[in-house]
Amino acid sequence: MGVDRRDEWIEKLDMENFKEEVSTLGKRLRSEEGEADRAHLGRLVGFCDLLLVVGLAGCGLSPSYVFPWACLGIAITLRWCAVAHHVSHGGYNRCAEAGYKRGTFGVGGLFYRMRDWLDWMLPEAWDVEHNTMHHYATNEKDDPDFVQRNFDPVRELEIPTWLKVALMPFGIMVWKWMYYASNTWKHLRLETARRNGQKMKPAVVDRAVHPLLLYQVFAGAEETELAQPVEMFFRVFAPYLFFRLVLPPLVFYFVGGAEECSNAIFNVLLAEIWANVHSFAIIVPNHAGDDLYWFDSHVKPNTGTYFLRQIIGSANYHTGSNPSYPGWVNDVIDGMQGWLNYQIEHHCYPNLSMLSYRKAQPELKKICLKYGVPYVQEPLWTRVRKTVEVAVGLSSNRLFPRELEVQADLGTFASVSTE
Repeated sequence: MGVDRRDEWIEKLDMENFKEEVSTLGKRLRSEEGEADRAHLGRLVGFCDLLLVVGLAGCGLSPSYVFPWACLGIAITLRWCAVAHHVSHGGYNRCAEAGYKRGTFGVGGLFYRMRDWLDWMLPEAWDVEHNTMHHYATNEKDDPDFVQRNFDPVRELEIPTWLKVALMPFGIMVWKWMYYASNTWKHLRLETARRNGQKMKPAVVDRAVHPLLLYQVFAGAEETELAQPVEMFFRVFAPYLFFRLVLPPLVFYFVGGAEECSNAIFNVLLAEIWANVHSFAIIVPNHAGDDLYWFDSHVKPNTGTYFLRQIIGSANYHTGSNPSYPGWVNDVIDGMQGWLNYQIEHHCYPNLSMLSYRKAQPELKKICLKYGVPYVQEPLWTRVRKTVEVAVGLSSNRLFPRELEVQADLGTFASVSTE
């Protein structure tokens, strides 16, 4: 049986020269980073802080004013997707103040978490689950964020497809605390066990790649003992619950009475829904769709195959790299997409600054065109539609042919041992 015509480009790929050009581009961009990148991060942090202050100050007003919950929701999303995401990857290690570096941003205790990035996820847990596991096993079986596998329970449900689609919004509105908070915590616990040489029950290790949803922790899942529900609640959930959802209404109750307290409750809840929907829309579609590949083997970092997988397993949205647009228009385009619209560039070079991704995008796209490598870039809502199709089982990511892999580039993924 011959190679599928959709995969014929793989046989023609000059992997060595492709790797060299992609790698050289990243090195050049890294060497060019400096004051402009630091200043850009500072402006973005200031904008997030401004939105947060405006939103909190207006919480006592009726939700019909919109701006209180909209400002809060956008601030929460940008702080995660644009600021924390890129800083925690080390994208500003070379050009920003000490606090905006990987290993110090948001970690070290509750004070630093509140100062830098207070969200449902524990920053240390995010570093393990996302920065390490997802980025170095993208769309592989060991990728904790592999969308197609994570939605298997939905894909396999024996209910009408239209009903699956209709139920999707309800999951999207709670996905950060139902999925991301508990699942990142689980992987932090697993990584801690691996580093300490601790052995786990075979059932826990077998389920390591499957997401741990919050309700499963309290429903007797195999991972319940691993998750330590009480510690998880107080370390992961309680700070965000109190400072984002409980404290603002309490303040407005004592300042303005029951009506302002009621308004604040609705505003923080609407902001939470907005932040969940907004972040899902700009994060999850990055690696889902029938035009993106998945892989049944693990690849070694920084090999030609590694760079290739980051490109053909990721999708960009419309970007603010158009020189014909005014600067502020490009900033709005990129900002409202959390700078995740440069997902291909980000996965090839995870520790670059946001501005570097904007510079890299047209150049990396040209390299892909030169070597015949698929470079997927479509409007955000097109990618959301394709993600929903994968989630409900209408389509699937494309499996990369194992026989066309460069065997020397393949490796194994470290995991915890069993008892």
